[in-house]
Amino acid sequence: ILVRRGLPAVLAMQYQITDRAAVEFSRSFYEALSEGMPVDAAVVEARKAISLAVNNTVEWGTPVLYMRAPDGKVFDIESVKVATPRPKKTASLPKETEEEKLYARYKNEGDALFDQGKYVEAKLKYANALAQKPDDSYLDERINLCNQKMAEQKAEAERAKLYAKYKDEGDASFAQGEYEQAKSLYEQARSHKPGDQYVIKRIQACDKLIVKLSPAEMALIPAGSFMMGSDDGDDEEKPVHEVYVDAFYLDKYEVTVAQFKKFIEATGYKTDAEKAGSSYAWSGTKWKEKKGVNWRHDAEGKSIGGDRMNHPVIHVSWNDAKAYAQWAGKRLPTEAEWEYAARGGFTGVGGKTKYEYPWGNDASHEQANYSGTGGRDQWEETSPVGSFSPNGYELYDMAGNVWEWCEDWYDENYYSKSPKQNSKGPESGTYRVLRGGSWNDFPHNLRYAYRFYFGFVPTYRGSVVGFRCAQDVR
Repeated sequence: ILVRRGLPAVLAMQYQITDRAAVEFSRSFYEALSEGMPVDAAVVEARKAISLAVNNTVEWGTPVLYMRAPDGKVFDIESVKVATPRPKKTASLPKETEEEKLYARYKNEGDALFDQGKYVEAKLKYANALAQKPDDSYLDERINLCNQKMAEQKAEAERAKLYAKYKDEGDASFAQGEYEQAKSLYEQARSHKPGDQYVIKRIQACDKLIVKLSPAEMALIPAGSFMMGSDDGDDEEKPVHEVYVDAFYLDKYEVTVAQFKKFIEATGYKTDAEKAGSSYAWSGTKWKEKKGVNWRHDAEGKSIGGDRMNHPVIHVSWNDAKAYAQWAGKRLPTEAEWEYAARGGFTGVGGKTKYEYPWGNDASHEQANYSGTGGRDQWEETSPVGSFSPNGYELYDMAGNVWEWCEDWYDENYYSKSPKQNSKGPESGTYRVLRGGSWNDFPHNLRYAYRFYFGFVPTYRGSVVGFRCAQDVR
């Protein structure tokens, strides 16, 4: 301490002394120094303090002061080094295993990829981590999240794909002036990307460009309930059951050759008969598949002229009817809608009269074109649309002339499980339903409860089959 304070002296003990003697020496020694005494005088005072404090001791003679060397130095000290404190020992951590290193690596890489939305890559990393810790609940949760996100990405990609498909097809139809078809395609595109301003504006443009058919060509069928089927009819017409139908529009007339011709000219559409190169025609005694017959031909397969333009189009399949309806901004009626409309207000509900035919219970050539001739029915084959009196809803030829395609698949047992509101038929099937009978049928088939299906797959075409269209009330 003396050297550090710049004093040329060193104080030492010749022998070991007691703690009490050391304390008394130090106290007295430093007090003397603080009072300005020289070092040697301070040592004398300190020795006295030991002798006074400790009786019968010689410890007062133990301290020795070394100073005033010949050269004026006690020690040649370049510097006083302060001891560097030793670092405290910490408890050593257990060494990380190779499995733990791999787990941490793959888990962290998986988390980073997950945050970037790269769920497939993230799942692979998590799987590698899981191989190190098979029971890790965090990894189970993250892998499940990856699966969920991957499914969402897949669904979004599929929606984007369908959106692009319908949008591009809509653009193509729009460029060709097929605005009804373009609108339908744009609406399908919008269903996969709601709120998309491009297709919304295109739909609005189509609405302005579409030439609406005259309302006079369609009849408004009011909403209501009716008893569908017949207890006196065939098995597939049972059980009789009540069905409610929303209001809708239905063509007053069957689609004519002239109308279908406009559709073909506007779209370039090829019918199933044209694709197959044949259709079923009546030879006078039997049905026969004839080559080259299509919508441009009559019931016997002969080319038709201008005098047949107002007859119902025939040799058209369900697919052809569907395509025409879509082009016209319409649709095919459901089986329930067709029967409800055919009854013309005679619903059978609440005591209202229920007839077999649109006009009553007795078949008559005065009322319809069916097998044979007589009365007003002078046609061996199809008759011009509207040749007979309409029913209560101002609909013509709901019995006879040609069978009419309906939207529904056929199921002979469907009536036992049919919904009570707006029945749309089964979700799948083999045959499509036809209603109304034709120029070649007997009265039994003209009944509005009669259901025809046999062999009528969606591609079937023949000389007794036509259609009319329906439309929603907007």
